[in-house]
Amino acid sequence: QTYSNLEILLINDGSTDNSLSICRKYEQADSRVKVIDKPNEGIAATRKLGASLAKGEYISFIDADDWIDSNMYEELLVKNKGREDIIAFGHIREHPEKRIKACSKIPEGVYVGEDLEMVYQNMMAFQHTFAYGISGVIWSKLVKKEILVESLSHVDNKITHGEDVAFVYPSILEAESIRITNLQPYHYRQHEESMMRQPVEDENMRRVYRGLKKDFQNRSERYGLRSQLNLFMWDWIMCQKYDKTRSFMPFFPFPGVKENQKVILYGAGGFGKRCYEWHNKSEVFRIVLWADKNYQSYQQEGLPVVSPAQIREVEYDTVVVAIMKEEVAEEICRELMEQGVPKEKLQTLSIRMLEDLPLPEWLTS
Repeated sequence: QTYSNLEILLINDGSTDNSLSICRKYEQADSRVKVIDKPNEGIAATRKLGASLAKGEYISFIDADDWIDSNMYEELLVKNKGREDIIAFGHIREHPEKRIKACSKIPEGVYVGEDLEMVYQNMMAFQHTFAYGISGVIWSKLVKKEILVESLSHVDNKITHGEDVAFVYPSILEAESIRITNLQPYHYRQHEESMMRQPVEDENMRRVYRGLKKDFQNRSERYGLRSQLNLFMWDWIMCQKYDKTRSFMPFFPFPGVKENQKVILYGAGGFGKRCYEWHNKSEVFRIVLWADKNYQSYQQEGLPVVSPAQIREVEYDTVVVAIMKEEVAEEICRELMEQGVPKEKLQTLSIRMLEDLPLPEWLTS
């Protein structure tokens, strides 16, 4: 790093490979590096230890398989004169075959005083959508130590997935000043073995929900934190626990799908794949076609996805647009109507319905 006033803590959380010796080599080569070796306790306990031992004014985290630009801290702290309680920045998702740039949905700028209310009202669900106003990951933030240590102290050490969310949003609520920048100095490596792509246990989700609910209870209701938390949890449930939604309606979250209907499923992204996996053999209704305009790439994955042009060749009662981003779903609906699909046969995901829909008992009990 070009920034010299830096302390780098490498924490070896009981690794069984060659990680510790690699860390020691960096410690010998750079006086800014300090190695901490400890028994395996999990990511939450390890973050707490690192934050408590850090001596700097600001703390940031970098996951072991990611990397940052060599001038990241200089850009954030020197050139941009960073002095706010939290500095939130963008990142680049590094896929094996492509790179995707990502920034906060909330416009860049410095937020203090009454301006912070807009941040609070949109941080988890930007303008009542599944898009985060500010992402819940810690690695795209610089946070002042006293705020971070306090927020971390409330996190359950048994949480193995989503522990960032459990303290990032409480930290934002405690901040008196926040700077959002569209700089993208962090490179998030996304691959099949990434922790966030692994299955999540029910109890883990319960612990995250309980922690956030408790922290939000004493906050002003004008920030809409309850509905934001509801949307966040429904998003997580549909990504990780979609099989547990059947008790709500035949085809969650599309209440318009009725028994014995012939359904066309549009969308073969992550959500669309889950819908197809769980409903393809449904005895309540029948999926007669699975379409997506990027059907050729999905066919290369061995999936039975076809061109939307084939919709006109089959009989159907309704078209379920399994797209979680509202603006994308609206564009898809316009394209389908231009191809002759009646508007009344199109069904999209209702964000408003999910905001008001009680979360499942297995999560809240």
